Amino acid sequence: MKTKGTRTMIALASIFICWLTPSSICARIRCIDGIWYDVLTEDITPDSNCAIVLSPPSWADVGYEGTIDIPASFIFSGFDIRVIDIDEGAFSGNTRLTSVSIPGSISSISGAFSGCTGLTSVTISEGVTHIYGAFSGCTSLTSVTIPNSVTYIGSSAFEGCTSLTSVTIPNSVTTIGGNAFSGCTSLTSVQIPSSVTTIGEKAFENTVWYNNQPDGLIYIN
Repeated sequence: MKTKGTRTMIALASIFICWLTPSSICARIRCIDGIWYDVLTEDITPDSNCAIVLSPPSWADVGYEGTIDIPASFIFSGFDIRVIDIDEGAFSGNTRLTSVSIPGSISSISGAFSGCTGLTSVTISEGVTHIYGAFSGCTSLTSVTIPNSVTYIGSSAFEGCTSLTSVTIPNSVTTIGGNAFSGCTSLTSVQIPSSVTTIGEKAFENTVWYNNQPDGLIYIN
């Protein structure tokens, strides 16, 4: 049976080990300029020093709100840390987030902002190549900038963004996945370039733009 003193010693030992081990979870989770990251610093090659954006831990005083500008990199403990990913649930369901900018150091966005009903504006920087169900259910989203580096707009990427009125697909995109813009009930203008070779099932279902197609078909090339 452990005594109170024994439990205290174990707890202190755990804290000491955590402090000595930079690769441990407790040492890796950091808040830098209001954004939470899982930071990995190996100092083997420049690419090995990286970070993933996380949701605030349950014990954090405040969550994300207002405008969030995710940097491409930051300095931590003397290391230049590249931001390479956003955890799938990092911002999902956040109703206080209003604007976000995503750096080109992140190549793929998947599910990170789904259900952010207060989000009105999204800026995606050159370098991002794939967008999956990242912004589904962002019912206040009125503006999104998709850069020329994006090649794939995946399933449900903007599904249910009921305030989105127009979208321009850049000429780098080859695939628009199923339900990518379905349920965007205010969408009246869509520009699809000749680079697009595949449009998934119901990609624009229940949008004003699709409902106005004279024969119910979307033509590409």
